[in-house]
Amino acid sequence: GYCSYDLDSKAYVDKDAHTVNLDFNLKKGEVCTFGEITIKEFESIDESVIISRMRVKEGEIFSTKQIQETYDALNELNVFDYISVGHDRKFYNVVPIEISGSEVKRPWYFSADVDYTSSDGFRLSTEVKRTNFLGNAKNISLDFTYSRIDKGLELSYFVPALFQISDYYFDFTSKIGLSEFEYEGFTEDKKYLEALLGYNDEKLSINAGIALENIDISPRNDLLAQFVEAGEFSPVYPFLNFNYDARDSKIYPKHGYYIGGSMEYALPYAEENSYFKY
Repeated sequence: GYCSYDLDSKAYVDKDAHTVNLDFNLKKGEVCTFGEITIKEFESIDESVIISRMRVKEGEIFSTKQIQETYDALNELNVFDYISVGHDRKFYNVVPIEISGSEVKRPWYFSADVDYTSSDGFRLSTEVKRTNFLGNAKNISLDFTYSRIDKGLELSYFVPALFQISDYYFDFTSKIGLSEFEYEGFTEDKKYLEALLGYNDEKLSINAGIALENIDISPRNDLLAQFVEAGEFSPVYPFLNFNYDARDSKIYPKHGYYIGGSMEYALPYAEENSYFKY
C-alpha cells in the first residue's frame, strides 16, 4: 500500500582499505489508496465491459497485484491490440487509474495442431475465432477435433457483462455441438446445447446454467451387448461450478487456499430417473 516512499542511497568508498560502505535511508510514507478511475472511450466497447474486468476499486489500498490482475482480466477478452492501466500519478497518497488502449485490428484467429499418442493415434484440433463480434468484446468460435476414437464439432458464443446487478457483472456463454466417442465396449453419439451465466472477480468464479443432451449409445460387438444398455437418452440438467482462489499467487502459490466444486441435477423424463452429481 505504500507508494509515496522516499529512498536515499549513498556509497562511501575507502580506496586504502578497498572497501565500500552502502548507506540506505528509506521513509515509507503513508499508505496510498486507489483514486478515481477514468476510461478512455473505445469505438465499439462500452465502458461497462471494461468496468466488469477492473480488479481495482476507488478507495481501496493501493496494490500492484491488483493492477496486474486488471491487466490479465482485460487481456483475456482478446479484443485489444494494446491496453494500459495507468497508475503513474499520485496526489497526496491517492493514485488515480486511467484505462486506455486500442481495439484489435485483426479480429479473426485461426489455430490448428496435430499430436500423436500410442493409445489414440493422431489427433487433429482446429479453431476459428472472431473476436469483438458485433462489438462489446463478444466472441464467437468454431472448434473441430478428429481422431481415431474421438470426433467433435462445437460452436460457442460469449458475451461479457451481459447485465449488471448492483456492482456485479454477469457474462453469458452458450455452446452447441455434436461428438462421437468410441469407448472400449460401446459408441456414444451425442448432440448437446448448453447455456450459462458466469461471474468472476479476483477470487471468486461462479458458472450456473442448463444443458440439454441427446445421446445415442450402441454396443461395439455382440459379446458386450448384454452389459451395455443401448438406446437413446435425453438428459436435461441444471449445473453449478464454482472456484474460490485465496492464494497469494496463481502460478507460484506459497500461502492461502483454493476451493472448487461442481454439481448437477438431471431432471426426470419419460421412464428415466433423475440423478444428483457433485
